[in-house]
Amino acid sequence: MIAPSLIKSVKGRGGLWFEDKVNLVGIRSTSQLPDRFNDELHIVFKRPALPNKIDTMTLQQTLCNALSIYRMGLITVDGIYGNETKDALNWYNSDLHNNQHLVFDITTVPGVVMLNKPINPKGALVMKPGQYVDAYQSGYHKGNKLHPALIQCGKITVYRDNDKDDIAEETNLVENGLFGANIHGAKQDQTRDRIGAYSAGCQVHNTWDNLLTMMSVVYLFEGLKKQNKFTYTLLRESELILS
Repeated sequence: MIAPSLIKSVKGRGGLWFEDKVNLVGIRSTSQLPDRFNDELHIVFKRPALPNKIDTMTLQQTLCNALSIYRMGLITVDGIYGNETKDALNWYNSDLHNNQHLVFDITTVPGVVMLNKPINPKGALVMKPGQYVDAYQSGYHKGNKLHPALIQCGKITVYRDNDKDDIAEETNLVENGLFGANIHGAKQDQTRDRIGAYSAGCQVHNTWDNLLTMMSVVYLFEGLKKQNKFTYTLLRESELILS
């Protein structure tokens, strides 16, 4: 899906679209395949411009984050504006005004393990589609400093699915609050095919590499735009405007 269609889809549901912040948009698939990473996370942003004056350490970190987003490998930055630094700067500044659009496989629903044995007696957590402004910030999933993630810091709305079957469903039991429903990864150094117990209602990447790429975008905007809160929008696939 190209960015203009995604913008229409978010705005068409009454959501905000940001030109100077990161747009994080989850798409929940209409095909109910139990325990599969068959949803998508779209990340759309414009590279933040570098300030006129930037210290060497910030420059190195900015370029390394930007390069890792595109999986180009880390150019060795010399820290003194040598040839490699100039090449990296020229690349970074070459496309500041166009949307960058990344797409990853995720799950937006719990795995079969958590659907059948929910942590909460009310039922498994299934995030309700909608836009949650400034509801996330960078941190560590469950406090594990080896697991960077976007941590829920604002209230979201969820369904409670308590029929203990393999399908995540929108129910009549709705709650709003802080649930620790983070955006994180599954297992490091391994691509997951099955969700298993890796999601109890969080939004979860099936590869660690994709998680780190998402966090590179987050750190880029934290460093250059001082953006410390991030908005997440969840849409149903049926809500997409494709033209």
